[in-house]
Amino acid sequence: PLNNVRLEASESRICPGTPVFLTASGAPRFTWAPSAGLDQTEGNFVTARPDITTTYTLTASNDACVVTRTVTIIVSRVLD
Repeated sequence: PLNNVRLEASESRICPGTPVFLTASGAPRFTWAPSAGLDQTEGNFVTARPDITTTYTLTASNDACVVTRTVTIIVSRVLD
């Protein structure tokens, strides 16, 4: 089972184009969507540079199971 799949983002609110590092763990394979703003769509570590608020979906899988996790990166020109 994939009970321990984790998704972490280095930041949750950014200015447009600022890099955010997305890290996944707990499975042998990972894919990411949407591809917009990502440096790659496979692997446990990707860099996102979204221009607009974006929800990224991580799909983690092994030979028997698939699970998903999501993270929303809020893009704003004015950060609180």
